Parts: sequence; C-alpha cells; structure tokens
Amino acid sequence: MRLSRQGRKRRLLVSGAKRLGITQVSVRMNCLPRHYVNITWTEVPRELLEKYGAMTLAIDIMAINKIPFIISTSRNKHFGTAKLICNKTKRTLMMLIQQIARICQARGFQICNILGDGCFKYIRNGLSDMGITLCDASSNQHARG
Repeated sequence: MRLSRQGRKRRLLVSGAKRLGITQVSVRMNCLPRHYVNITWTEVPRELLEKYGAMTLAIDIMAINKIPFIISTSRNKHFGTAKLICNKTKRTLMMLIQQIARICQARGFQICNILGDGCFKYIRNGLSDMGITLCDASSNQHARG
C-alpha cells in the first residue's frame, strides 16, 4: 500500500513524537490555517516594553527528516517559534513572518530587524513594506542571533 506524500509526512512526525515520548500528537498538514486561536493575555510590564520593545529576530529554515520548518528566535528575549511549512515560496515565507509579527504586536513588541540567510533575500521588498529591515548573510556566513 502506497501512502500519499502527506501520509508519509504525518507518519514520520507521529513516529518521531513517539520516539521523544510524546503520547498524543496533533498534526495539521495544511500549510496556512484558515482560522486562528485567540489567546487572552495580561499586559506586558512597561519596563520590559521600553527595554526590548524593538525586536531583532533571527530566522532560518531547517529540515527534520526532510520536512521543512521555519524556526525563529528573538535576540534578547529568546522568544521562539517553529512552524511547519509546505514549500519555500515567497508567499508562504511572507505569510509566516506576518503571523510572527502579529503575535509580537499583540503583546506590544515591534519587529525591526530580521537576521536570515540567502533564502530570505527574495522577500526583502515585502519586509520593507512592513517596516522590517532584512540583514541577510552571504553564502559563507552564518546569521548570528
């Protein structure tokens, strides 16, 4: 019996979770969900917003068992996200960065800079429209976060 591509991805994710000791796994294979969960949140302390309000985000695409993820972490607060991506198109990358920016803006933080490698240089114009500066590394460098 041949499994579809999504079936193979799902099976790999579930088996990887079992190896890590996770008993219940919820896997969504669609790339861009149509609805989001609203989270109630208390206010972030003003001292924290004044000190770290302008964020620098380090971002990269990594693959685990040939399944691509976009990983991001902020420089000072070490707030991190990991999202499964279906492809590396400009539309998908911009949508995921917009989601991360909305999460940060909901808490009062503003993303000012993004550190990334060469695969993000194609979305530089879209990021500048959002008010974000892209600092991309050359092919023999590593973006330090």
